[in-house]
Amino acid sequence: DEEQLKQLRLESVLLNVVAKQSFDGDELKARIEAAIAALIAQHEPNTGVLTVALALAEKLDLKARDAICLKIAAADVTAIANDEPTRNGKGVRIPEILRGDPDFNCVLAAKLLASNADQRDLAERLLQRSAAAARRCPGRHVRIAVLQECTATAEHAALTELATAFRTDAASAISEQANLNTLGVEGTIDLAHEIRTRLLKQKN
Repeated sequence: DEEQLKQLRLESVLLNVVAKQSFDGDELKARIEAAIAALIAQHEPNTGVLTVALALAEKLDLKARDAICLKIAAADVTAIANDEPTRNGKGVRIPEILRGDPDFNCVLAAKLLASNADQRDLAERLLQRSAAAARRCPGRHVRIAVLQECTATAEHAALTELATAFRTDAASAISEQANLNTLGVEGTIDLAHEIRTRLLKQKN
């Protein structure tokens, strides 16, 4: 359903938890600050973990925010060429795709920075990373979700031209998916289709 495809977005359970929790208490705050300091001290911390740390720093108004942004900006994210043969999607499940390409996390970090004018350039670079990852992704549902998340974040950050480009790419991916007779990519397991199939089997 094309309307359902238009609702696909990329979300993080951890970031949703951070947004909903209060994190009351000086002891807890001190432990979080210590954990973030240890993370920042790492040579090459995981981009996804840095994103969660940024969410905590924003939530608790920690001074470590700027240091986390510097780490995210300097993160050594390995680029994967569009024609990379190992990314042909054969036998790949959607969660494995998301874990295997660190660029997917970048849009979530950009989302946290979208309201910060001082970090606008970083947000733009992060969005470009995620959009590039989406374009090379063999899973169409993931591609659509990431591109639509990039569009919404770019709009929020007042990156108008970028938002327009992302919206066009997302619309193209949606049209491609809606016009196909099969779900997902040949040789892959489409997560939504698999869930529906298993639920139908349970009902029968």
